Amino acid sequence: MNSEITFFGLAIMATIFWGFSDVSFKKSTDPKDPYSHFKILIAIGFFMGLQAFYELSRLYQGGGSFSLRVIWIYIPISFLYIVSMGIDFYGYRYLRISIGSPIASTSGVAAGLLSWLVLGNSMSPVQFLAIATIGSGLVLLAYFEYKDQKEG
Repeated sequence: MNSEITFFGLAIMATIFWGFSDVSFKKSTDPKDPYSHFKILIAIGFFMGLQAFYELSRLYQGGGSFSLRVIWIYIPISFLYIVSMGIDFYGYRYLRISIGSPIASTSGVAAGLLSWLVLGNSMSPVQFLAIATIGSGLVLLAYFEYKDQKEG
């Protein structure tokens, strides 16, 4: 149960920080500036690079070993992640954040479900409840958007 409380606390904290980042990304991506999404990508790439160097330094300090094979695996994955974020930020210029962000944020749900279904990892009832809550929120969001479009 203690790990579930930690998981829940970290999930709440991540949600709050994700909300702040979405607002800053929305405010920073101006549809009139054709390069605004690239500016955000450069900033994100910079901070991801800092994080990678920090993790490597911790690895060395902890007595871990360095392998070029790991770097060759990390670089394409990191590149694809940054490209997907670039597409996301490009889209934020034209979408309402109340619609784009919840849909983009479901990647954690998809990863959790796929790790359970495909890899056979175990999930607790609290984790299933979290996934059901997020799924219900998306269904309600779609319903209210449909209702709003029908009335408006």
